[in-house]
Amino acid sequence: KGVKEVSSPSGYELVSTLLIPSDEKIQHVLKQWPLPPRPAGTPPAFVIVFLLPSTASGAPRLHLLLRFERDFSKDEGMEPRDLKVFDSLIEQSSAANSTFAADRIKILPFIVHGANWVTCKLVNNQPGLICAALETEQFNGPNYTEIDIDVEGFKAGAFAVLAKKILDIVRPKVATLVIDLAFMEQGNEESELPERIIAVARLMKLNLSTSKPTDPARKNYMPSRWSSSGERSTPRSKKSRLSGNFSWRGPS
Repeated sequence: KGVKEVSSPSGYELVSTLLIPSDEKIQHVLKQWPLPPRPAGTPPAFVIVFLLPSTASGAPRLHLLLRFERDFSKDEGMEPRDLKVFDSLIEQSSAANSTFAADRIKILPFIVHGANWVTCKLVNNQPGLICAALETEQFNGPNYTEIDIDVEGFKAGAFAVLAKKILDIVRPKVATLVIDLAFMEQGNEESELPERIIAVARLMKLNLSTSKPTDPARKNYMPSRWSSSGERSTPRSKKSRLSGNFSWRGPS
């Protein structure tokens, strides 16, 4: 326990994104914006929703949604015990009325481009338990686990102070930054280790002033592989993998 080691490849793949404007904060986004039809027997989707503040006075709030789907090809070569640990945590996360994922979700950011070394030193390789700093809620449906993270919902405590400092630095510059985000669930017991990256996403110069589907700033790329220590290991390929935007129908 406490020993950092290289993580296996992430168990989920980023498949689509959605940026939703709304005058009011939306809780349980997938209740209003249902998932598209999926094949029978497909494991529950893992969905992260960042509740963002308005970009200007009178402008709507924004909800940045990242949808991940299970990719069993990433399990190849894993130790059977490690895979069993990962599957167990995911199963507990997807149980009805569970808050397991919201209570344990950690984020590992890495600024790839657009920031000076001072900002990178402050942000990069700093894993954090999100619920220790920000209001975090979980909503489970028949085919998804949704975790809502309120970027303005700061809690009390030292980690919340650090998180606010980081967000205050990064938020005004987000349209010029390339940021990798890795998500994992914290293992609290020896039997829940090693921690494995659940999913990764790369935000490319995110333009929060628009939510048009054609906005090129909303394109999302898969970053190179990560280790659980926050150090980036050698990527399998230098080519980024592009995913498209959501083709969901909105609420009527």
